[in-house]
Order: sequence, then structure tokens, then C-alpha cells
Amino acid sequence: MGPDDYVRRSAAKIMATEQRSLNDPSYNLSENPEALMQLLGVADANNALPMVSIEAALQVPAVMCVVAFLSRTLAALPLPTFEAAENGERIDDDAASLLSFAPNETRTSFDWRRYHWQQVFTGGRGLSWIERTNGRPVSIWPMDPSQTEIIRRNGRTIYHFEGRDYPATDVIDTPFMLKRDGLSSISPIGTCNKAISLAIAMGDFAGGFFGG
Repeated sequence: MGPDDYVRRSAAKIMATEQRSLNDPSYNLSENPEALMQLLGVADANNALPMVSIEAALQVPAVMCVVAFLSRTLAALPLPTFEAAENGERIDDDAASLLSFAPNETRTSFDWRRYHWQQVFTGGRGLSWIERTNGRPVSIWPMDPSQTEIIRRNGRTIYHFEGRDYPATDVIDTPFMLKRDGLSSISPIGTCNKAISLAIAMGDFAGGFFGG
């Protein structure tokens, strides 16, 4: 058998596999796993998994439970403040009051910290900027990580948010995990995109199956 005959037979075998129905009892998913992916609504025309948004990922019960549990638990923990000195003594000043009671006039400490950790366990980063008067902190305001650009300028880290630049000394930054550049962070949902896509597709398929 020549090379041309081998190519024609292989092509015919592939076409026969594509024409076979998944309902055929003799059908083997290993022959064409892409067909199953398309049936479940996971893969697109190029058999690629779609990217999952944070809102879509939170529809998966496991993801929702993990984010809710971790963010609430960490927000409820006591948050003592220590002076960055040689002895590391505990201090009670403006910063300690903001962190422990109310970071600003609109949120409690628990609400602010819960939001902060929710951003960490979804998008991969929690950000807040410190408002100061005469050098003393008076408020802490959350920043939207998706709307914040983090750059390095003259060796210093700058946070650009809502048309204003904030130095690193005025920003509370909690990345889930930093990338090699030391600036960008890794998103848990983005990293687990494939598993979450499959979970969403299986849920949609099961809902449509039992609903029909």
C-alpha cells in the first residue's frame, strides 16, 4: 500500500467516525472526544474551551463555597497592628483603628476585608489605597483590581487607578501569587479555567437533560 492509499484510508476512517452518532452503542468516545466536548457545549468550533469570567465561575457551587468561606473566615480574624521597629511593639494609632473598626465612612472593617479577600480568591489580587492628611492615615478605600494598572517606574512600583498614580507606600496590595515579573498576579479562576468550564458545561447539560 502506497502513501497515497494510506492517506485516503485514514481520511475515510476519520469521516466515518465523525458521521457516527454518539447514540450508537458501539461508539467509543476515544475515537472523537471533540464531539463530546461540543455536545456538552464546552468547546467552540475550534474545539477550544471558552474563557470563564468571575461571575460565571461563581455559579459553580464549589467555587462559590470556597470563595465565601475563605473570605469570611479571614475577614473575621483579629487584625493586630505592630510598629515596624526593632522591638516590634504593638501600637494603637490611626492605622490600627482603621484596620480594626472602620476603614472609611461607608464600610466596616469586616465588610472591607471580606471584599478584599474576595478579590484575592477570584481575580487574584486585593487592592486598597490609603488616604492621608498631613501624613497620617484617615481612610482606606478599596480599589477595583481590574481597573488598576500596576507599573514599575524608576525602580518604584506605581498603581494607576481612576486617573491617579498611587505609590506602593499608600497601597495595601495582597496578590494571590505573583508572576515572575514581580508585578502581575495569578488568578485562581483564570488558572483553573479548564476545570471550571467543564463544571459549568456539565451543569448546563444536566439541567437541560432533566428539564427535557
